[in-house]
Amino acid sequence: MAWSSRAIHNDDKNADEQWLPAGSLWIQPAGESHITAARDKVNMAYIEINEGPYLVQPEFEAFHNDEEPLNVAENNMVWLDANDIRWIKPARQRRRQARPEDRLPVGQPGRRQLSCRLVKLPADFSGEITSHADEFRAVVIKGDLSHETEGKDDSQRLATGSYFGSQGEITHDITTGADGETLLYVRNNGAFDIVED
Repeated sequence: MAWSSRAIHNDDKNADEQWLPAGSLWIQPAGESHITAARDKVNMAYIEINEGPYLVQPEFEAFHNDEEPLNVAENNMVWLDANDIRWIKPARQRRRQARPEDRLPVGQPGRRQLSCRLVKLPADFSGEITSHADEFRAVVIKGDLSHETEGKDDSQRLATGSYFGSQGEITHDITTGADGETLLYVRNNGAFDIVED
């Protein structure tokens, strides 16, 4: 599974180009022959290998494992509003469009299994992400935010491609920039809450 933050193409080597914008997703089955290409001067893709080892093999060793590749452009995904998501707790005084939104590409939230989600935070969002998981990882796919771990003096600005994480019950204080929405890819093995200030 991978998330692109610029224009990325991933497919069979004979396929027509499909340039995926920031926040897009592709899934490439193990063993499939494919190419990954980028067209901007600066490109970034977050790549996650679900089972290892990750080996680059010659094309004549390619095989089909009954899974199909998947390319999903960001504008073809459906977002759930904060009102429809039990692990996001919006402040009552905030307007509807200022709330976080979420997608569930893999797994079920709140269970002790590995799951991942794409979370969209609006510009000028200020709040907390509290992890109730043994493992919590978040990658900034698009936009930027300020991050500080509750109780620590570790405030830092995180740009696209940055990462923060934790283990156990921990609260992350976050504030997004004013220039647009911020997309976070969250991978964890338990529940987490997002609460607006």
